[in-house]
Amino acid sequence: MTYMWQTEPSVFRIQTGDPSIARKLDRRMKPKLVGWGINKYIVIYELRSIRPDNARRTLSLITGQKVIFNALKGEYETKTHSHMTMTETSEVGELFELANNE
Repeated sequence: MTYMWQTEPSVFRIQTGDPSIARKLDRRMKPKLVGWGINKYIVIYELRSIRPDNARRTLSLITGQKVIFNALKGEYETKTHSHMTMTETSEVGELFELANNE
């Protein structure tokens, strides 16, 4: 999941556990990395000087998903899932082969 919430007028934060979304945010000039997880892959970016409608559109464009407002939490969310890269896939395959050979 990827979440976005407003911290101040014209300031939004985006939290994601999806490396592909984080790479897209890294490539843009505006988002600033403001937090990250230690035991779990989570990154938090901050967008400043942005209107709420532009923030929702940006989140939708970055994730490629429909943005839903969760009124109970006061945040926007999109369903994103981490995908394994080719390197990670080959590492899992190697571990599987090692386990089967023992």
